[in-house]
Amino acid sequence: MKALRAAEQCAWKDNDTLSALTAYELSVRPYYLKNEKDSVLFILNHVRDLYLRYGFRENATRVLSPIISILIDQNKYAEVHELMQIYESESGLFKADGNIMSGREMYYYEKGRYALFENKTDSAVLYFTKLLNAKPFEAGYKGLLQVYEKRNKPDSVAKYATLYAAANDSSYLHVNQNAIHQISAMYDYSRHQKMAEKERAKAEKVKRGRMALWTALIGLIVIAVLLYIWQKRKYKRKILHLLNAYEANQTALSHAKNEMRLMAVDYETNKNGYEEKCTNLMAQIERGKDEKGELENRIDDLESDLQQARFEADELKDQFEADILKKSKEIEDLLRETEMMNEKLMAIDATKMEEDFKKDEAYLVFQDKCSSLQINHAPTEMEWRRLLNAFRKSFVRYHSFVYIKHRLPENQYRLCVLIRLGFSNKQMEFLLKKDADKLYRLKRTANLKMFGKDEATTLIQNLTPYY
Repeated sequence: MKALRAAEQCAWKDNDTLSALTAYELSVRPYYLKNEKDSVLFILNHVRDLYLRYGFRENATRVLSPIISILIDQNKYAEVHELMQIYESESGLFKADGNIMSGREMYYYEKGRYALFENKTDSAVLYFTKLLNAKPFEAGYKGLLQVYEKRNKPDSVAKYATLYAAANDSSYLHVNQNAIHQISAMYDYSRHQKMAEKERAKAEKVKRGRMALWTALIGLIVIAVLLYIWQKRKYKRKILHLLNAYEANQTALSHAKNEMRLMAVDYETNKNGYEEKCTNLMAQIERGKDEKGELENRIDDLESDLQQARFEADELKDQFEADILKKSKEIEDLLRETEMMNEKLMAIDATKMEEDFKKDEAYLVFQDKCSSLQINHAPTEMEWRRLLNAFRKSFVRYHSFVYIKHRLPENQYRLCVLIRLGFSNKQMEFLLKKDADKLYRLKRTANLKMFGKDEATTLIQNLTPYY
């Protein structure tokens, strides 16, 4: 024990972690000799944790073999299965065909014992037979004896009891037991020192590889972040340009419709004037016919005026029809362009834009104010302008429907913005500086203007399809 502790302390001073942990692992041997299995289990679990902490995963896994044996002795089978899976997959002691490396065959004894616990006696026979082939006869015969005791086959029990007794000659064990334990407790420090040097070089190589990998990974992350920021800014510029073009198109469409209405009014006015003029002229002609003798020349003049008036009326009608046709085509083109822009706007990822908007400073200011609900903390006009400016860029379709299409007054538009952002009635009363009755009337007025519903309760439901 003193020699192992001295070796461990020297290894720690030399920063030889593997050798220090190996010496600590070997310190369990005296506790084996004393049959103090709880102490053995504590040290092995502790040294396994240390192996894992310092990156010696295979060493940590190989420590599991004696831990498994002790847990089976203590009938703690619930923990054994998971540890066996780790040992077989991570220890590096198993060949491609699933058999363990030479010199480690005693593990088959533990596999056989666990198979017996699961009542898989055929598997247990297979493992104990493999153990016999490796010539640890005592453990192999002892395992087969347990199998046939479980199967209740007296002949086989008698056979393997005899073989086990022969292999486990009591006088041989009595004479040589101390020697066996002493040999197993010997620690060849030079061999472990070489292993430690090899493991240290391997760990250094892995460390350098990890550093290079982390450097490359950080570089890629920086490039990805810069690329994301550039793409995001480009995307916002594209949205802003599309929104401005859309609003200009809507304005042009509105002007064209207004011009068309004015042309129709002018036409009706002129038409009525010419019809009235024609009626007066016809009346004068009728009166002139009664005075034919005196007014024949006057009638000719009036008829000439009538023809001229009819000609001008026809010209006015033709010009009006041509203008109406031209303006209708212009409106159709604007409507097609508007539809194309609307489809582009519909393709915008509304969820992503909403997530970005809710990180905007203008929105966060309103959230902070709602947390206090103090009247002297209500939003200023400048804060309202910042919020609405950010809102129209992020909620393009909703803004177009509420503000551009329906031209809501400022207070109704602010109400619709707060509804879209999910503020409660209490918060909207505070932000708009209105009591519950005024807020109700404001909702009802907006619902009537946009949807023809003279009620407040269905406003949010009616606005939802345009989110």
